Amino acid sequence: MRRGEAGGATLATALIVLLAASLLGAAVAEVARTELVVAESRRTLARGLAAGDACLARAVATLPAGWDQAAALAGADGVAGTGDDGVLAAPAGCVARLVPGPLGAMRPFLDVAVGVAGGGRRLRAIVGRSPAPVPALVWTESATLGAVVGTVTLDGTDPARPDLAPLAAVATPDDPATVDAWFAATPGVGLVGPTPAPVVAPAPPLPATRLRLTAGGALPTFAPSATPPVAGLAATAGDLVIVTPGFGAGVLHVDGRLDIQADFAFSGIVAARGGVVVASGATFDVRGGLWLGVPSFDVAGHVVVRHDRAAIDAADALFTLPRPAMADGVLDR
Repeated sequence: MRRGEAGGATLATALIVLLAASLLGAAVAEVARTELVVAESRRTLARGLAAGDACLARAVATLPAGWDQAAALAGADGVAGTGDDGVLAAPAGCVARLVPGPLGAMRPFLDVAVGVAGGGRRLRAIVGRSPAPVPALVWTESATLGAVVGTVTLDGTDPARPDLAPLAAVATPDDPATVDAWFAATPGVGLVGPTPAPVVAPAPPLPATRLRLTAGGALPTFAPSATPPVAGLAATAGDLVIVTPGFGAGVLHVDGRLDIQADFAFSGIVAARGGVVVASGATFDVRGGLWLGVPSFDVAGHVVVRHDRAAIDAADALFTLPRPAMADGVLDR
């Protein structure tokens, strides 16, 4: 081969190598760019998933406890067929709306839309009721729990049902840290064994419970029995004063203050819109659940609340207890 021809071949080879290197470099750059796009898409997806879940949880938490969601479906003005029907409070960037389902207010749909940088997410959940009959041993309208100079003992374990998780000590719509601070400042209050700390839950629907009890034939008066009675329903107006020792069972709703001046034991659910007062030397023993308005406690004597699922179930069989809302199923739309 002549010198000129050899030089030409070398140049051609170099050009081919250079072209191949350029193509390879472009391919590597394209792969890197694609990976960046995919990574950003994954980050957007993760943000959307997290934001959607958080928005749904916040929206469900705003729903009232009860038997259905008729009030929430009617909106803030309480009138069906207006623009605020089903509109729920939601954090910035999130829209939540309740719409009737096939069973109307019993199991409505909750539609949630949330936007994040680069995308968003839309969800639809079926809103049902919590399977647990009560959210805690003591279910209160507020974290303003009152005064205890005696003792309050809360035992969330049910010895007869080791398969059940212990009930939380207190459920309140307020910050549980407020209840923790009250516990710390109130040495007379004690938690037994593995009883969980306070939890967040919507307020107990005390006025609606009274209305339903009255409509269901609950007795308008109550007096303790000398021996443990058959479970029954009672919804009393105003304050109720217990002046003789005795027992009760079922569901007792006091529209005012429950004033315990003698030893009183109850199996089931006791609700008192005006809270409970326990005189010095008296003991109020509840096996089931205690639902209280504000202020909750004025205790100079002793209060004991124990988890007893059999007693709660017996009360629930007599009168369907209200429950917090929960998302039964969730679909991306």
